[in-house]
Amino acid sequence: MMNKSLKEVPKEIILATTNKGKKSEFESLCEGTGILIKNIEQPFECEETGDSFIENATQKAKLAAKITRSYCIADDSGLCVESMNGEPGIYSARFFNNGAGMIKIIEALRNCVNRNAFFVCALVLASSEGRVLWQTEKKWEGTISQKPLGNNGFGYDPIFIPNGYSQTAGELDENVKKEISHRAKSILSFKEFFLSLNN
Repeated sequence: MMNKSLKEVPKEIILATTNKGKKSEFESLCEGTGILIKNIEQPFECEETGDSFIENATQKAKLAAKITRSYCIADDSGLCVESMNGEPGIYSARFFNNGAGMIKIIEALRNCVNRNAFFVCALVLASSEGRVLWQTEKKWEGTISQKPLGNNGFGYDPIFIPNGYSQTAGELDENVKKEISHRAKSILSFKEFFLSLNN
């Protein structure tokens, strides 16, 4: 979704996180576009009270825009497990609990035939006035493994086997994930949006 009255997006955009890894991923996927991604410099913590990934990403983007008076982009992501009624979903970060959440999921699915799951990444761009200008939500579908495998990536990657692969996301090469992951899909969607306005 985009604001139809929008004609151009500034090339300097604040990423509503202090996570340098996310900044690097944005920079890598947007290389050659002229987009300058900066981490938010001010202390930043947003109380996420939304009922969806889009709502939470929107809250973060608007708050960052209010603080910085700049165009800001924010994401919210998580893992949804079908046999757990979509949990942990928007509560994925707190459920993770230094890896304990992965073990809880494996235990919950021990006798389940349905091991389907998917990652979600919502991405929202807000103007310097805090208006939502563009948003997207992308999924990465797969299944839950029998045990954690691999040290690449972070979060639930070691227990998530993407459809079409035999390895977990924790075992896959980062260059592969940059083409197929939920976050990569969302960032590439933003890249297309940016280029459609700025070229």
